[in-house]
Amino acid sequence: MPSGVKLLRLRKCRKLRTGQVAFSPALQNTIKMIRAWSLVVKKRKGEKTSSRLLARTLNQLGITQSARDLPLEDLELSLKEAYQDYYKLKAHHHTLRQSYLHELAEALAESQKTSKETLIRTDKTKMEQAIMRNNESKFRQSIHTSLFQDLG
Repeated sequence: MPSGVKLLRLRKCRKLRTGQVAFSPALQNTIKMIRAWSLVVKKRKGEKTSSRLLARTLNQLGITQSARDLPLEDLELSLKEAYQDYYKLKAHHHTLRQSYLHELAEALAESQKTSKETLIRTDKTKMEQAIMRNNESKFRQSIHTSLFQDLG
């Protein structure tokens, strides 16, 4: 029976802390907008913020640098709207992910001159095999540590 320290190490060791929202470019864009507006608000309030990170984030989204000069109330309103957009899209994250995957499959099928169905079928098995190999190497790298040797 493991002791208290060992139990704590087992609980904290190599946990996958992933999000509950499926990836799609639309959701990613709204997340970037939230990040950009929160950085601008933070900078406007006088808190420590990397000016290069702020400039890079605004540039990626096509927001002009003059957004920094907006009043704080307008910036907070923009941040609130970005959160509202995110929550609207988050409610449909599975359908957004599926439409993104179908668009991606169509583009790949067009470039490789095959049908979308055969591409999805072959890519799915290849992808599953690659994920299994990656996960196996990733989560077995700590097998030789003292944590697992103590438990054995």
